[in-house]
Amino acid sequence: MALLSSLVGLLFARIFYVVFNFAHGFLNPLVFFLFPYFPGLSIPAGVLAGALFVILFTNKSKLPTQRLFDFLSLSFLASFLIRLLISMVISKLFVTYIFLILLFVVIFSLLIYFFIRAKLLDASIGYLSLITFSVFYYIIQLTRHSAFLSEDILLLGIFLFSLYTIFKQEKLWMKIKKSFLKK
Repeated sequence: MALLSSLVGLLFARIFYVVFNFAHGFLNPLVFFLFPYFPGLSIPAGVLAGALFVILFTNKSKLPTQRLFDFLSLSFLASFLIRLLISMVISKLFVTYIFLILLFVVIFSLLIYFFIRAKLLDASIGYLSLITFSVFYYIIQLTRHSAFLSEDILLLGIFLFSLYTIFKQEKLWMKIKKSFLKK
């Protein structure tokens, strides 16, 4: 499942990059598929496509969709942490990346704590992982001064959809309302 969702995410990351940054060279299939030599991926589009693939594939296969979504999203965040570490080594923004990595490790540890303690419903960890990814990826893009409008829109969409879904699923509005009424 992880391999298939990664391949689908990689394909759609390339497709979205080509759509949003079109050049005639991408019409050549070798240029399109050899992305290590002709770089360009839209990571938010790949993450979104991978998440949608997991949801659709597990629903069709009668697998526990929400539980698998939680597992795969946590493993994705772990790999994203490795990407942050590599970026820190390569980048000249060492102090910024150390702060981001420490903050990311704290948030990741909290997500694992909630996952083990089962205080949240299934798929809530997955949506919190998507929120974490969208915020950190946007911050990374800002530090590089290389944000694309299309990726910003995708990140905002991922963030807002995940936030809406987590509030709806966990009934957070009701919990917030009850906490204010008690005071």
